[in-house]
Amino acid sequence: MSHPVSPLAKRVLPLVDLTNVFDDCSAADVAAMCEKAKNLPVPVAAICIRPAFVAQTKAALAGTPIKVATVINFPDAQISPTQAGTNLDAAAQAAQTRQAVADGADEIDVVFAWKSFIDGDHTGPVNVIKAVKEACGPARLKVILESGVFPDLQLLHTACDLVIDAGADFLKTSTTRVEPAATLEAVRVMCEASKAVGKSVAVKASGGVRTGEQASAFIDVVGEVMGLNWVAPDNFRIGASKLVDNLLAPPAASAAVAPAVGY
Repeated sequence: MSHPVSPLAKRVLPLVDLTNVFDDCSAADVAAMCEKAKNLPVPVAAICIRPAFVAQTKAALAGTPIKVATVINFPDAQISPTQAGTNLDAAAQAAQTRQAVADGADEIDVVFAWKSFIDGDHTGPVNVIKAVKEACGPARLKVILESGVFPDLQLLHTACDLVIDAGADFLKTSTTRVEPAATLEAVRVMCEASKAVGKSVAVKASGGVRTGEQASAFIDVVGEVMGLNWVAPDNFRIGASKLVDNLLAPPAASAAVAPAVGY
């Protein structure tokens, strides 16, 4: 870097999951992202990619502290209406999870079947989370709730409570495929659900966090509910693609960095 790293960048970068789970992501894209991550002035927490790239990413990050995360049941989290609550959908997601962990994934980001849940099925979606948790082994489980689609915050809180009971290690806001993605209100609900159970359930704000100022706002909410000492990579993450570039832009150029659609 030809310019000093700002205090804000030093604060935020360790919380970032540098992410590319777009449909057109290629092995070359993943290689470039891994190389970028290894050359950052402050390491990010993880790289999140599609399951097909887990082994490649694990090998590329060998010798670094950066975790490898991947997505399961992404992005739509469909479960068959005629089989909701049975073992068929759960078994399929568990099998994908076991393969990802075998390939080297440290963290599994599974999409909660929010459509079925909002429609009133509170059994099938939770059974999938239980099965994926069992398949995770040593890997940590992030549950993507797609918080922006919930009709009210109380139902979101109920979903948080149920997936925590099912074994979630992280509560995560969004796939970014649905608007709104991460919101301060949703992150507050997730923190409150975590705090209420009295155990370490982490929180991840994902989707639309593109600037240091936005990241700081989420950190402030988390700190308000959980305490600022809680804001650390094991407890709080920010899923992002463009945030890192914006944090590291030269001061004179930072105002010209255009927001871009990203994870």
